[in-house]
Amino acid sequence: MSALPAALAVVPASSLLAAGTDGEGLDPNSISPGLIGFLATFAVVIAAVLLFINMSRRLRRMKYREERDAAAERAAQEQVDQRAGLDGPDHGDEHPGDDPGDDPGDDPGEPGRPPVAPPS
Repeated sequence: MSALPAALAVVPASSLLAAGTDGEGLDPNSISPGLIGFLATFAVVIAAVLLFINMSRRLRRMKYREERDAAAERAAQEQVDQRAGLDGPDHGDEHPGDDPGDDPGDDPGEPGRPPVAPPS
């Protein structure tokens, strides 16, 4: 058995508690952490404020980079679509409202071509 547990086993707990509570000379209302406690708390608060500011800057920067990358990706996709001969998000569909099952007589045709006559 080590020395500390053996010493604690010999000394009764009531004598350990009574040693620090003589009641004379200490006013419970005047005990405070003092200057060292204030400085430690102040340092923790300053560190927390600096961390919050740093985190908000990093989040703002990350959001900006994400938006910039998305815009660059959209621009690159538009260039690829233009090189492939596609026009915009509908990928070259001249008449986005027309369904494949529509009557061909309703189709006005491409610009510069006469309209398609309905089949007889």
